[in-house]
Amino acid sequence: MKRKLLIATESSADIEGLSAAFADLEEIELLAPNGDCDAIIAAVQAGEVDILLMDLLLEHGDGIVVLEAIQAMEERRRPMTFLITAFTNERLLYNLRDKIDFCFAKPLVYERVALRVLQFLQPVETPDLARLQERSLSMSISEALLKLGIPAHLQGYYYLRDAIHMYASTEMPLKLRITADVYPAIADYYAVTPLVVENAMRNAVEYAWTYGNLEEIQHYFGYTVNEKHGKPGNAEFVMLMAEHLREDPVPCCDEHMH
Repeated sequence: MKRKLLIATESSADIEGLSAAFADLEEIELLAPNGDCDAIIAAVQAGEVDILLMDLLLEHGDGIVVLEAIQAMEERRRPMTFLITAFTNERLLYNLRDKIDFCFAKPLVYERVALRVLQFLQPVETPDLARLQERSLSMSISEALLKLGIPAHLQGYYYLRDAIHMYASTEMPLKLRITADVYPAIADYYAVTPLVVENAMRNAVEYAWTYGNLEEIQHYFGYTVNEKHGKPGNAEFVMLMAEHLREDPVPCCDEHMH
């Protein structure tokens, strides 16, 4: 059975991005977006909304008014409620913690929002959930490499991206051997030799350690970096990145809420 989702915001960019992220999901029926406080309350009270994805700032009121109206309803009639906000005031969020299922902090990564909503809906994996998890992982890897300071014009960027994905998406990463399994697989895909893959990956890692973001490097690698060489080898780099990104969290307003 499809769940009816209402995107409640005045932001045209968020409406467009969220609508696209949810558009092809079999479990979701998108209602017409609405950023008007009174109209949102009316739709919820009429039982038209199963999932409410709502900005804290609305026209003719705010999300808190809507949350209070929902709390006044019988529990079985309340929609699953997700809050969107640019504010991270701890007291405000603490007071709202029992009125919402989850809170997303702006700026939004739309496909990750859709992924988290599906995770709340689905106790077991579905094709939609698996597809979104795959997209989210790929996006997280690309973002992480760019933040480290590895630019996309380096060929090693793509080889590292694919290698990290191989480790992060397998159930048994320790059984993957970088020389015997990873380099040849990537080499076959790009029609190059395993040695080309190995050297390009090493050069990309060296580039990050020379020109990259030291704060991000510290975040991902801490003190595990080989002190003699000053940087990790290819296998260590790929495995540590995969370990960090395997359960990549969706940005939320306050980790203490959930």
